[in-house]
Amino acid sequence: MKEILSKKSNQLIALVLMLAMITGLVFAVNSTLAAPNDITVTLTSPNTYREIEKGTSYTVITGGTRAIAVNKPDIASAQMVTGGIQVTGIKAGAVTIAGSAVSGLTVALNYQITDSSNISAYILKDGGEVVFSGPGSTKNSPLILPPGVTGNIEWSVLQPSIATVNATTGAITAVSKGTTLVIGKFVDKWGVNQDMHILVGVGTPLSDPKIGELLELIKKAEDILAETPKKYTDKTLADLQDAVNKGKDALDNPTDSKIQTAIDDLKTAIANLKEKVGPIEEIPTVVDGGILKPDKTGDTSDWIEIARNGAYSLIIRKEYININAGHAGEPNWQFTPYGATPYTNSSNVRSKINAWFNITGAGDNLAANARLRQYTVNHNAAGNLGTVANLTAGFSKPTTQKISAGNDIAFALSYSEAANFCSNTHDLRNTTPEVQQSNAAAKLNFAKINIPVSGYFGSNYYDFGAWLRSAGDVSGTMGALSDTGRTFQFFTASAREAGLVYPALWVETAIFD
Repeated sequence: MKEILSKKSNQLIALVLMLAMITGLVFAVNSTLAAPNDITVTLTSPNTYREIEKGTSYTVITGGTRAIAVNKPDIASAQMVTGGIQVTGIKAGAVTIAGSAVSGLTVALNYQITDSSNISAYILKDGGEVVFSGPGSTKNSPLILPPGVTGNIEWSVLQPSIATVNATTGAITAVSKGTTLVIGKFVDKWGVNQDMHILVGVGTPLSDPKIGELLELIKKAEDILAETPKKYTDKTLADLQDAVNKGKDALDNPTDSKIQTAIDDLKTAIANLKEKVGPIEEIPTVVDGGILKPDKTGDTSDWIEIARNGAYSLIIRKEYININAGHAGEPNWQFTPYGATPYTNSSNVRSKINAWFNITGAGDNLAANARLRQYTVNHNAAGNLGTVANLTAGFSKPTTQKISAGNDIAFALSYSEAANFCSNTHDLRNTTPEVQQSNAAAKLNFAKINIPVSGYFGSNYYDFGAWLRSAGDVSGTMGALSDTGRTFQFFTASAREAGLVYPALWVETAIFD
């Protein structure tokens, strides 16, 4: 939207200047030439999700549901109804509903809640430009909204010393000579924060396209400075504030050299912003995580972010490793007995993960040039195994040491990590009920992981799950995350309980940028 306005304004300014040179006319600030063309802006949905209007409901058939989690309950509510889930829109925005079905399948359903009283299109008269011959007069906002749309726009101005704006109506009053930008912030029909820009000149023509560029940079910088909590270091934010102040000074009495210098200074300050690095804690924080696609990882599978600690993210592979060369994608051929226990005692699970990471596996391997390797860091998972039914022991902790190869860089999750970060339920001994519900973010994360549904393959029945690195609390068992999202344990030598191998990694969160 900003680019459309900027380009249109620049083209119109160039046309005005050309006409002035050809005809010998002098451009006056009360604009005796034809006004710039109106600008029409049409906004679109940020996604392709099914839309549900605020205050209405939609029912999706799921074949019976036993548990529901909503990642943003302020946007939509969900309830179990006969045969499915009923979703009701509360306010505009995107929402994810995770449902655990009676069949054992877990599904994540995405919906877009809309509010048709919010803006989805608008017109800015005269190219979004307002010109005053001098201080003292007031003009209405050049904005035109469709009938029935209220907008609820919050108006502000970059430099109130040049012009002021009525925060409710958008009417603009000239104060002193100079150029400034009026900003209208609003939430659109789909719940996305938007803003529109109006270029204002008082006693000065809007004849230099660089002025629009400078105003946009000042606006961008002030948005960064207003962020809470502060994302960047105090030093780089102070440098940015200094560049903003100099940019505003240049607009008071603009010259070509002042404007260009201010633009260069702002671009440099923005480019030099450095993010704060939070401390690494003993226990990571669960997140409704992002998804890394193969083009971001160099692997053949998506990776799911399930927790964060400082500037680092704990991610797990969406798909199990094919540990055998043949029958890729067939879980009845790719599961493995746990082997020697504990996890660090040359277990099959640890060996298969190390082979995958070190490119010596019989089946899947992580490519030597995979982008993941640029962001992996060391940690203490191999020395922090945890035990089944213990929610507080076994959390791995990243370090700042970057490392792209070697044993135990990739690892299996612990019981506490699976229970807290990516599961539907988990077991706690001596509680009623023993099977406890996991938190909402953990349920949403589990829905993003692909654990095959248990069932018959030929004449054999298999209970599929992901092996964990934590020892079970019954002899001959190790932790496992089942296909239904239950964090508990499998017998290590069972022919039926078929554990698959899902590696996890600690990576710099910057990999998502």
